[in-house]
Amino acid sequence: MRNLPYRKWIVSLWLVCMMMVSIVLFAPKFSSANWPLREKLTASIDGKIGTTLELAASSSAASLAVSALPGDTATPLAEKLADFGGGFLVVLCALYFEKCMFAVIGFLFFAVIVPAALLCLLFAEFGRKRLFRTLAVCLAISGALLVLMIPTGLAVSDMVYVTQKETIQQTIDASGDLSLEIEEGLQESEGQEQKEEGLIDKAKSMLTTVSTFSADMVKKAKNLMTGFLHALALMVVTACVIPIAVILLFLWMVKLVFQLGFAVGMPEFRGRREFL
Repeated sequence: MRNLPYRKWIVSLWLVCMMMVSIVLFAPKFSSANWPLREKLTASIDGKIGTTLELAASSSAASLAVSALPGDTATPLAEKLADFGGGFLVVLCALYFEKCMFAVIGFLFFAVIVPAALLCLLFAEFGRKRLFRTLAVCLAISGALLVLMIPTGLAVSDMVYVTQKETIQQTIDASGDLSLEIEEGLQESEGQEQKEEGLIDKAKSMLTTVSTFSADMVKKAKNLMTGFLHALALMVVTACVIPIAVILLFLWMVKLVFQLGFAVGMPEFRGRREFL
């Protein structure tokens, strides 16, 4: 039965059907926004995106509030707080990249990698079985590793992010409190200035009060800048450093799969690294 000619055509037909199912059915479903795993991963990334946007808005609001303080002492701090927006923009781009990459890799797995592996099995039915079967196995394993790459990176980054999420929220709250405090203080100072117009002694007292208020706000702004620096460092690590490290690890594993696959399945390719 094994040697009958029609067996190859039956297997070939079955492989072609599997290729069509993978391309037509699984590829669109895997890239769909309603797929449960993608919904879970998207929710995780959206949470970080929301936090990043909130941090960027808070730093801009704090910069605007600090720049309204009398004198030039607070101007450098306001500029530094405004500069955090560029860093948070980089983090935001990295998060959107990860969000899109999972859907793209999942689609490519079922639309390209799986059909390519099945096509290799189809070629194996008509010649050079060891080569095409080895290539098919390597493609399947490598594709699975690529699909797991983004979820693994997100899982590791979430472990770090959750432990420091409260600290980030404290920085956001402190930024809001500082902006509100500066706004109320400046309004109070303007009210006193209107009431005490023409009174020299009271004006001097008011200037002393304003100077003390500005110094206190500058001190709080310095502490807030430290908080934003820690928040930015954490977001860069969780959104950029950890995912990149995981991607490099998985790419190394893909290379290792092909090297070991051809070393075991095709002994004649041992030592011929230029093939890989």
